Amino acid sequence: MIFRTKPALALEMLADPVPAGVPFRWAGGDCVYGDNPTFVQGVRARGKWYVLDVSSGTQVWTEAPRVIPADQRPRPARGRPPTKPLVVGGRRRVDEIAAALPAGAWRRVVAGEGSQGPRMCEYAEVPVWFCEDELPGPTERLLVRRSLGQEPDIKYHRSNAPAEASLEKSARVRGVRWTIEEDIQSCKGECGLDEYETRGWVGWHHHTALSVLALAFLVLRKQPLREKRTPDDRTRSACAAAAPVGRASLGRGRDPEMVSVATGAQPPRRPQSPQAAPRRTRTAPK
Repeated sequence: MIFRTKPALALEMLADPVPAGVPFRWAGGDCVYGDNPTFVQGVRARGKWYVLDVSSGTQVWTEAPRVIPADQRPRPARGRPPTKPLVVGGRRRVDEIAAALPAGAWRRVVAGEGSQGPRMCEYAEVPVWFCEDELPGPTERLLVRRSLGQEPDIKYHRSNAPAEASLEKSARVRGVRWTIEEDIQSCKGECGLDEYETRGWVGWHHHTALSVLALAFLVLRKQPLREKRTPDDRTRSACAAAAPVGRASLGRGRDPEMVSVATGAQPPRRPQSPQAAPRRTRTAPK
């Protein structure tokens, strides 16, 4: 078995769907992939767009740098001739660029749908040239995301999407990762995705495929329950809500005491069976 890094494995995953004709446009990932020039160049070579996280210390050029090839650099009077190109222009860290952004550069956008409604955050974008192996790459978009609140959390992304892809679209693509992470957590909690005891790749793939298939089955079974109810259903629900507490209709085989307890009413009293009156006895006077 040959050791391969996460970016190398991810490139193989992206290479498989392309010949098979699986349609996809975007690729996303965290800093492990955004800080890896080989992965970024591989995604770009496949003609795909990406929104990848980068570290706060990532260095970029905010103005187009000038690259002098090694054979055109002046030769030193002593020593070996230069073998690497020379980049003319100063680089800056992405966190320094974000700190210097004016207030008007930020736009509030919806990054996705959450369990409690839309996920709102603020975004700003700057055209930059990322440093790839000490050389400038093509022009990209530095996206800076800032959460709402008194202590905002700031994240940095890089994207090669063209101008036709709006800032809102790029923010939503990045927000899809939250949904994927929630799906993984659901698969672990409901379908035992992390409860494998295998020692080989084949067994691990079998367990993972069955767990994901089980989660897909559960999602399909839940969809009919989320459909919009008919007017008759809403009318029956309104009538049931307006009924007095403790007067819910009982079906066949239902226990009246159990239904009454569930609706908050007191259980009905059962009639007591008549008992014979106690017999009086006379005692003789002493």
